[in-house]
Amino acid sequence: MRSPRASDGAVGRKGTPPPRRTARPGRLTLDASPWANVYLGARLLGQTPLVEHALPAGRQVLRLVNPETGATQTLIVEVPEDGLVRRTVQME
Repeated sequence: MRSPRASDGAVGRKGTPPPRRTARPGRLTLDASPWANVYLGARLLGQTPLVEHALPAGRQVLRLVNPETGATQTLIVEVPEDGLVRRTVQME
């Protein structure tokens, strides 16, 4: 009888990392006065108000732009996994 080897698909292969767990997204509700376009990186998420917009969990850097007034603002939010974060921003 032969003994199992790692190449046979035996349990306990060394050096194989455990599967990565994917974080569940969170949600963001955001309002701005006056209104703003909201960007995550180069991607336009939409115009405020955003209501329970899905975002990846973790620290997110958003850029708010009002092309009518020329106002821009950077907003950093910590999006909780499977949770909701609410923010209101005064554009200057």
